[in-house]
Amino acid sequence: MEKDQLLRDLKEIGTSFHVYKAMVSDSAEQKTIQSAKQLEKENIIQLEVCRTTLLDKSPVVEIKGKFI
Repeated sequence: MEKDQLLRDLKEIGTSFHVYKAMVSDSAEQKTIQSAKQLEKENIIQLEVCRTTLLDKSPVVEIKGKFI
């Protein structure tokens, strides 16, 4: 997921967020994680959790944090 799209999605949720993003491929998972970590490096968000996990036996990216 592109950084700008991820930022828009998280802003819709509010000042803090805990989301699970279903991904269609390993490269999409890695891109979403990289985008979240880039937003953190830019001091836009503070991450508590940013990882790939299983939800109902399907791989998803879990992102939890808040806006700075």
